[in-house]
Amino acid sequence: MDIKDIRLANLEKLISKEVSATVFAHKIEMSPSQLSQIRNPKYSRSVGNVMARRVEKIFALGHGWMDRLHDEPEALPKCLDYEPANAPVIDEKTAMMIEMFKHLTESQKADLLRVMEEKKQQNEQLLNELLARKA
Repeated sequence: MDIKDIRLANLEKLISKEVSATVFAHKIEMSPSQLSQIRNPKYSRSVGNVMARRVEKIFALGHGWMDRLHDEPEALPKCLDYEPANAPVIDEKTAMMIEMFKHLTESQKADLLRVMEEKKQQNEQLLNELLARKA
């Protein structure tokens, strides 16, 4: 097994401990499609040195963790099991929106936020009207 296979196996183990591959991609500052290409054997992309070190740093795994096989379950870092009580749960659609939002210009971001605020206000108004009718 070469370094490419070892890193991919370790990446798969880490992803299996996460909520979803999309959330995992977001955590390591990568687009879900880039992560998908790395995981798919029909693409030539692999976990390179830069990505391996970034994953190790983000998950506090220690330098070189991605380069060694970890067959025993206790080798997986405990930090992956930890979820702070106040940590927001991000579903796949929200993670995708965040990823897309990052690629917009500042004016596009402002326009989108304005539209979203209008939709929020419309929903709140509709809810208030429905509650008033029910009362």
